[in-house]
Amino acid sequence: MGTEHEENEQTSGDDDVSQQDVASIADVSVEVATVDHTLQKIRRMYRKTRRKPKGLKKLWARLLSVPHLALIVTAVVFVVVVIMWSLLWVFIFRRESNSGAYFAGMFRVANEEFIPEYRQEESLEFLSMASKIQQVVSNVYKMSSVARLYKQTFISDLSNNNKGGVLVHFWMVFVVPRLKSPAVCEECVGAIFRNSIHLSMKNRSSVGYLLGLPVDIDSIVINGASACSHVRYKRSQCVDKLYANLPGARPSDCVNDALTVYDALLPMRGRILHRLCEPVSSSFSIVTTSNVMLLSFRMTNGNKSFRGHFEAIAEEMCMSQIETHSDHHITGQIYSPFHPSLLPPLCFCSWKFETPNSALGVALQFQNYVLKPKDMKACDQGWWKVNEIIFCGSYVGHHTVFRIADHSPEVEFRCSSRTSVQPFQASYSSYNISQQTTCSAIRYQCSSGSCILKKNAKCDGVADCQDRSDEAHCACGRPYVVKKVNSSTGNERIVGGVNSVEGEWPWQVSLHFSGNLYCGASILSPDWLISAAHCFSKERLSDPRYWSAHLGMVTQGSAKHVADIQRIVVHEYYNAYTFDYDIALLQLKKPWPSSLKPLVQPVCLPSPSHTVTANHHCWVTGWGYRSEEDKVLPTVLQKAEVSLLTQTDCKKSYGPISPRMLCAGVPSGEQDACRGDSGGPLSCKAPGGSRWFLIGIVSWGAGCGRPNLPGVYTRVNKFTSWIYSHIS
Repeated sequence: MGTEHEENEQTSGDDDVSQQDVASIADVSVEVATVDHTLQKIRRMYRKTRRKPKGLKKLWARLLSVPHLALIVTAVVFVVVVIMWSLLWVFIFRRESNSGAYFAGMFRVANEEFIPEYRQEESLEFLSMASKIQQVVSNVYKMSSVARLYKQTFISDLSNNNKGGVLVHFWMVFVVPRLKSPAVCEECVGAIFRNSIHLSMKNRSSVGYLLGLPVDIDSIVINGASACSHVRYKRSQCVDKLYANLPGARPSDCVNDALTVYDALLPMRGRILHRLCEPVSSSFSIVTTSNVMLLSFRMTNGNKSFRGHFEAIAEEMCMSQIETHSDHHITGQIYSPFHPSLLPPLCFCSWKFETPNSALGVALQFQNYVLKPKDMKACDQGWWKVNEIIFCGSYVGHHTVFRIADHSPEVEFRCSSRTSVQPFQASYSSYNISQQTTCSAIRYQCSSGSCILKKNAKCDGVADCQDRSDEAHCACGRPYVVKKVNSSTGNERIVGGVNSVEGEWPWQVSLHFSGNLYCGASILSPDWLISAAHCFSKERLSDPRYWSAHLGMVTQGSAKHVADIQRIVVHEYYNAYTFDYDIALLQLKKPWPSSLKPLVQPVCLPSPSHTVTANHHCWVTGWGYRSEEDKVLPTVLQKAEVSLLTQTDCKKSYGPISPRMLCAGVPSGEQDACRGDSGGPLSCKAPGGSRWFLIGIVSWGAGCGRPNLPGVYTRVNKFTSWIYSHIS
């Protein structure tokens, strides 16, 4: 604007001069101003005005410039962050930094008579006693190292128990900064309470004085609790307080996923009786140690429910005097306290037994329980004292027998678990003390775990075990000869063998691979056979699809039952180079029918302690070659009697052999097993006995029928446990 103004002034001056001087066309210049030119001038004027604002407009323009705008945004963000942090501190962090710590506890006030009014929380008697106890407990913690954190104590229940006095249930609340939370740990809170009790030196019981209040120090239980438990209990949601001496009441049904039963009136971890987290298939009962119980339900969605019944029961006096019989049969039963209820944490029983004479002891056969001498560890599932000797009980999944070598023993039992545990029961009877022995490899062990002196007690027709397990599963090893085979085929034999007759070896099996005789086997049960591992050592031989078993057969092709093999179990330690652990089991696809008895039946398995003497009769059987050079297999089952050799004599022939091997034969070598007999049985019977036992399995040897080179067999009694682990 200033430039244009100067130009106008200049123009006016020129006009004045022109008026004074003589005008000349040469001195006149003409400027043509178009519309576009005029607009451009106006636009330039407007731009100059925007660049130089005045007042607020000028300040606002400066603020909106890039450098100033960055400063403004930074300041705004800072202010917002400060405000948000302050709000979080006030409403969240500050609140969380001082959280509540909750404790549930109980103790017994001794020398205080319980009156029924204490059960009524609104009664003056309850309020007076609760106020007195609450003040004592509060004073203890207000004078302690956690005084600044302590907030309050209130009494929730007063009840009685079988020890007399008043049982107090209470809550305590502390306001605890996070950094100081260890100061009010569960152990610390309990220690402060216990240390405040002064025991009297004159009164040697556990009752001491808590600021003048007589308290049983052994009854103190203080556990940490959650705020949820505290609030839930105060609101009485899903909690039934059951006083056992108020008959006729019933708890209401409750939809739940879990149930916890407490031996108290508060949800204290140290007083849990039982906990369920899933449905149960059968009903059960729980007994408390006193007259109170708390049920706590965990509620979830769904239509799940259960119905419970509760009642008052008398405290059981579990003491008995018992006389046993002299015939070793079961005389009667003893039961855990409150049977069939779960055992409470505290209970006691005692039994005094008497047998007819001093030669008889007492045998206790437990269904699911075992007693073992106490060691340095505590007895967690039952404490027992038998004639002043301490034992610990524990639960197992099988029957056991505990024998007391005394004709008049005294037995005491005390519950020792922290929670309710399964009940137990035991049958009692007499037993011959002289027959009992310590267990070892050469002693016969009954199913109960006890051992007897008789070595070959299994299936001998006499029940030597108290649980009669030595005569169980004895439908075995008793052949029944049906008819004789024509003796004209007598030259067809095992090495030095003779023809068998039908029904003579009903456990003998002919194993065929791809339709041809390959090995032998023996019957153990309707669907299991036993043979040698080396019969299945090659890859193709280990495929059960190529195998079939021919049972109840004397002459090849006349089997009473033919079954395919479903599964082959070769011992995991089998050594193809040394033939150690040369044993295998075969499972049939189709068990043989019981109607085939007696032509088809199992051989008896020996016990681990089974021994064979020189007086035993032992025979090896099979359809194998009759000599090393023979090219034709016999068609009739052959048998040859052999004698067992000692391990020393066996080593003379073969050098070192495994303890899992035995040798059998004759010095001349004329009676022996050969190729094709592998896996077949070496069966032995005691003199005068009626049952045959599988003592060996045809395994290996140096040729067939060579002098002083007996056959080597797998020693079956070394594998009895392994066999039963698969076929049972």
